[in-house]
Amino acid sequence: MNKERLTLLLCANASGRHRIKLFVIGKSKNPRALNGITSLPVIYDAQNNAWMSAALFKEWYFTHFVPSIKAHFKKIGLPEDSKCVLLLDNCSPHPPAHELVSGNIFVTYLPANVTSLIQPMDQGICQKLKESYKKSFTTRLINSTDSVKDLQRKFNIKNAIYFSALAWEDVKDSTLMNSWRKL
Repeated sequence: MNKERLTLLLCANASGRHRIKLFVIGKSKNPRALNGITSLPVIYDAQNNAWMSAALFKEWYFTHFVPSIKAHFKKIGLPEDSKCVLLLDNCSPHPPAHELVSGNIFVTYLPANVTSLIQPMDQGICQKLKESYKKSFTTRLINSTDSVKDLQRKFNIKNAIYFSALAWEDVKDSTLMNSWRKL
């Protein structure tokens, strides 16, 4: 099985009704498995170790997050100058808060020592995403006519991306909403 690492960035509002497309970071800018694919169910980018970097985060923030928030405001009838706060942990690739401001859309950082206790994504969302991903993978194994070894060999970044996108869709709005209870 290809053991390429991927990093996923998950982002949703407190009601669970607005999810940003998953941001997936791989190692290869143009993976062979994605040749000929013009549209993905995720935002994909690459970095040599498949980890988040400050540059990738800023690009995601201004190119995808901010426009998505503005479109959501418009969709639900909020004024264009409505406020949005993105809560972040103190992960080193996250740029300083003053670099992540676009009008009334800005970030604030959770306290360093309590992040895992109160961070919404750590309150069951990541766990549910992983469970759904593993379930999809297991279902594919069971339903395949290939041997497990052949299926593992054929599994690639395209499969991982699509399984991840489906897993993100499978996370219930109520799970997203309940994850905010500790804040």
